[in-house]
Amino acid sequence: MASSLFSVFPNLILKNSSPRRRRIGMFVANLDLEQNSVFHLKSHKQDSVKDMMRLNFEQKLEMARSMLISQVKQPASAIGMIDMLQKLGIDYHFSKEIETITSDLYESFSTHNGSLHHVALGFRLLRQHGYYTSPDVFCRFMNNKGQFEVSLKEDLRGLLSLYEASHMDIGEDILCTAKEFSSEHLKACINNVGVVWKRNIEHALEKPIHLSLQRNNVRHYICQLEGEHEMSNALKELAITDFNHVQSLHRKEYSEYLR
Repeated sequence: MASSLFSVFPNLILKNSSPRRRRIGMFVANLDLEQNSVFHLKSHKQDSVKDMMRLNFEQKLEMARSMLISQVKQPASAIGMIDMLQKLGIDYHFSKEIETITSDLYESFSTHNGSLHHVALGFRLLRQHGYYTSPDVFCRFMNNKGQFEVSLKEDLRGLLSLYEASHMDIGEDILCTAKEFSSEHLKACINNVGVVWKRNIEHALEKPIHLSLQRNNVRHYICQLEGEHEMSNALKELAITDFNHVQSLHRKEYSEYLR
């Protein structure tokens, strides 16, 4: 089954394959987020301030690591945080912790009894990390005719997660049905929801997570965290710093390439 997953998802890292390496990204155009960057400093203070900012960045990383580790025994919370880290493009800092959590989740996921949102999110994350997970976990949300329960159309969060999970299919009928069902109802409600939900639904329909480059979506998800709870704000600060640091590296690499 691992070979089937690899043939469909050529970029997927399967267990026992070579370890993940961070890729050198393409040059990213300058964004407004640059105004928050701690890496654009006056030359005469650059070295000392950079050292201070680097230390601050490392402290934020350790704080986020502690938050993630504290949720290891709470699967629903843990996968939610992993999803947030991935969307913000900073998950590579926590690869060991994420590997531990996804490995543990895989062992018990077939009996997971969470909501549609948590089941769909867990399913997507496991497949993204190379674990084959049966789409049969969605059967309890379907009727005896093999169709998703109509009542689920009211669950926007669940629909959105189901839609994202459906793009991890390798030809399974259940996931094809999931994609049709979720996209139909998301499109139907798009003009009857609040501004934030509308923006998120439009973004997902246009750029499903699995079909998009991670760093191209980072700005959208950073803005999405505006006004969220304390953990989200802490991760947002971390993501902005990381985003601008990586962007500055891209510019430097691009400049060297042009020489």
